[in-house]
Amino acid sequence: GREIRPSGWRPAVRALYSLPSWLFERGRPVAKVTIYTTMMCPYCARAKSLLDHKGVEYEEIDVTFSGKKRRQMTERAAGRYTVPQIFIDGESIGGSDELVALEMGGRLDGLLGAN
Repeated sequence: GREIRPSGWRPAVRALYSLPSWLFERGRPVAKVTIYTTMMCPYCARAKSLLDHKGVEYEEIDVTFSGKKRRQMTERAAGRYTVPQIFIDGESIGGSDELVALEMGGRLDGLLGAN
């Protein structure tokens, strides 16, 4: 058949077609993602932007003004206290750099339930 090229499409439509097909499959198990953040954190924004781009729903816990939430985050993250701290299905994957590394290495989709 004839190849359809997205060159004339609007950027939003091109972005939609670049998303992984598993996002559109109904009934597919998807991992639970939790991200601990603070206000005005560029690394938090970068991590959330990547998750948003992939269409991943996540629970965001802002620890800016809550010592209790920050302590809970630190306990869950084996003593790490920097933000963001990201958990996929309860497992700590680290922060923004680790999330990007998983994506660049082709392993993030598998952790998110796309395998």
